[in-house]
Amino acid sequence: MLIAIATPLLSVIVPTPRNSILSMKRLNHAARVSFPAIFLLARGRRGLFSRPRAGFSIVELMSVLAAMSVMVALAMPALSGVQRAGAVNLAAYEIAGTLEQARAYAMANNTYVFVGIAEDPAATGSGSAPAQLLVATMGSKDGTRSLGGSGANLTPLSRLLRISGIRLEDSLPNPQAGATPGGLSRPDVAAAYRLGNTASTTDASGTFSWKPGAALPAVTFSKVILFDPRGTPAIPSEAASMALPKYLEISLVPSLGYTASGSVPNCAALVLDGVTGSVRIYRP
Repeated sequence: MLIAIATPLLSVIVPTPRNSILSMKRLNHAARVSFPAIFLLARGRRGLFSRPRAGFSIVELMSVLAAMSVMVALAMPALSGVQRAGAVNLAAYEIAGTLEQARAYAMANNTYVFVGIAEDPAATGSGSAPAQLLVATMGSKDGTRSLGGSGANLTPLSRLLRISGIRLEDSLPNPQAGATPGGLSRPDVAAAYRLGNTASTTDASGTFSWKPGAALPAVTFSKVILFDPRGTPAIPSEAASMALPKYLEISLVPSLGYTASGSVPNCAALVLDGVTGSVRIYRP
């Protein structure tokens, strides 16, 4: 075929001077025959004359989809655990940052700052477990430690912080005796100075209410940490009697999937030094 195509082309490219009319006829013939033949030859190897390629059958496609569905179903519990661990870690750092900012503000402005934590009753997780924490930072209007009636002496210093999927816990495992340093091995904190314990909120004088918006309901913060002008933390009801704690603790766990068992759960403990006010995060 190549010889048949090339022969008229060569005769057109090198015409003989003896017969110009014959050369023109050969040119017309080459335009009608040679170029379509070259086009068909170029396509013949790849599509026009090749065998049709075999694809996937519907049975093979359904088998692959079924295998992928099984793999996703097996991976979902692990992905949920990673997501809950990330939520606890993020909540711990957000609350720690809020406490550090409140302490710095109290020292810089020679005033008292109150950080309140409440469990949102409107957002519930499994059963009665609250699924959202609310954190408010309030400053004293007159520079004293008095909250006033339901917080009348307080003014907000920042927006309301909402942390979803997290709740307070009374106590977390504390492997102190013979334990290797690290993880949840931390200083022992009395029940009255653990914000997840009911003993830390028995005195109504240490609570305040705040309405964060005109269309939002008022929130009562019964878990409160007070920072004085020196940056020392305390519970408001205890600070009046000068009963300063050695440590304070905020324990955080996921709203869903947490069980207080012998094994170390997915949790975080924020421990405040009772003298310096510095915050340290303990994680399993």
